[in-house]
Amino acid sequence: MNHDTPKFKCSCRQCIRTNEFCAITEKLSPEDREWMEDFYNAVLQTELDLNWHEAVSDGSWPNSVMILEGWLHKARESAAFQTGEVGNVE
Repeated sequence: MNHDTPKFKCSCRQCIRTNEFCAITEKLSPEDREWMEDFYNAVLQTELDLNWHEAVSDGSWPNSVMILEGWLHKARESAAFQTGEVGNVE
């Protein structure tokens, strides 16, 4: 994913890395390029997911309190289920 447009060259870390990656993969065979693109996309998605979880955890993501409360409720339900105290979930 790249944020560049014809009139704007984005300088965010993601765009810089993607542009560098594309320059490198242009030199690969189609099979190797496809494998590298799949791998890069998986790494990028993992990094984006991690950044989102960090933003939720530190409260900087919109509605992070609601998300955290939902996670806490699910954790309490899971713990209650595992201990047999299913009726005691708050």
